[in-house]
Amino acid sequence: MRATVKKKEEESEKKKKLDEPASSSSSLDVLTEGLKRSILPQIRKLDGTIANARWMQKEVTDATDRCSLEVERVISTTVGEEEEEDNTTKGEREREEEEIDERLRNVLESVSKLRQRMAKVVERERAQREKLLRMRRCDLDVLRANKGEECDFEAVLRAEAYAKQQR
Repeated sequence: MRATVKKKEEESEKKKKLDEPASSSSSLDVLTEGLKRSILPQIRKLDGTIANARWMQKEVTDATDRCSLEVERVISTTVGEEEEEDNTTKGEREREEEEIDERLRNVLESVSKLRQRMAKVVERERAQREKLLRMRRCDLDVLRANKGEECDFEAVLRAEAYAKQQR
């Protein structure tokens, strides 16, 4: 009789042990899903920011190319003007030089504006990447906590609170 009672106790202990991981596994699943929902929009936003930065980089390159072409054109017309100097008056030459200077200023101004915009985009991308890395570290801490390993328990508590808010 004692043997049957002992067997029943052992079986009930085994069932309890088997039931515990299932509950932590389901809370882990809920937590993982909550974290995925919170991270996915950030990843999409980061992808958009990267695409925007690439587009702006192309714009800067195009503006630089236009500037180079304009400088080459100015140089070639200046060399040609030396030969025709007798035919043009000094006033006409100054007007042409002012016009060329104005065009170059406009091109350089547009390049500098594009660089400023690109710097802002790069800074936003860096901040978003940092945020995603912090979220990933938090995910790893949650996984370690569920495995019983050493982790940052404050991060785990914050992640669990966030998951509860998402429900």
